[in-house]
Amino acid sequence: MVTKRFISINLVGLAFFVLFGFLSHGFAAQEVMINEIIQNPSKYYNLPVEIKGVVVNVTPSQQLRSGFYTVRDESEATIEVKTNNLPGPGRTFTIEGIVTMKAETQTPYLKEMSRSRGSSLPYYVIGAAVVVLILIVILVYLLFKPARRESDYVPDDMREPTRPVTPEEMKRVGPEKTIEVPSIPAQLEVLNGPKKGEKYILKRGNIIGRDDGDLTLGDPTVSAEHAQIVFMEKKYFLVNKSLTNPTKINKESVKGEQELKDNDEIIMGAIRLKYNLL
Repeated sequence: MVTKRFISINLVGLAFFVLFGFLSHGFAAQEVMINEIIQNPSKYYNLPVEIKGVVVNVTPSQQLRSGFYTVRDESEATIEVKTNNLPGPGRTFTIEGIVTMKAETQTPYLKEMSRSRGSSLPYYVIGAAVVVLILIVILVYLLFKPARRESDYVPDDMREPTRPVTPEEMKRVGPEKTIEVPSIPAQLEVLNGPKKGEKYILKRGNIIGRDDGDLTLGDPTVSAEHAQIVFMEKKYFLVNKSLTNPTKINKESVKGEQELKDNDEIIMGAIRLKYNLL
């Protein structure tokens, strides 16, 4: 019994420090200037950021306490912040939020997670404490649960047999193990040009361009940053990023953002791509 308690204490301590380190480094909001977000919204899309600035405008909704407020920082740039607890104008805050895009204007704004005049306890730290408590309960249960009864024993010759995974199965599961695939996986297939035949498994955010981005097409008719595909509300949306070289879906030019449908053909410059759900 003493040995089990000793092991339990050490495992709980190890779990706490590993989890604390993970949360501290993996989920900490990145401190940025507002002009950096405005100039490159795709870089920060769906990521937690921290900004410091003064409230210059407040736009309440019908509920009065919720709505948008505008913040300006030292870069003299402004950004809107969506909140359920509107502040007063003229006050300076440190704000943590998730960078999101307005569908109608494709401009970035923040979904507020926390707001303070000084240091604050972010929501994910409170969540981490809950996770640690749950982990402690699980570890104690596993270490001190009653021994298995003899009747629970299953002889080796009665256990379900196993088999090795075939190469074909590894190909099917491979992409999901190498990239973070959304709950509804989809892919783009390049139909012509230098990258003809290549297939790209879509992530939550995908920048498509000539030589830079998540998917590079390597064709001079494609703009440097031609389009973006994002996964939102269990759907994929394509956003045209090129002002001089419009993107087309099924030969129709994309205006703003457009939802992708299975088997849609996408045209960027002279390159044709096929969108498919997996």
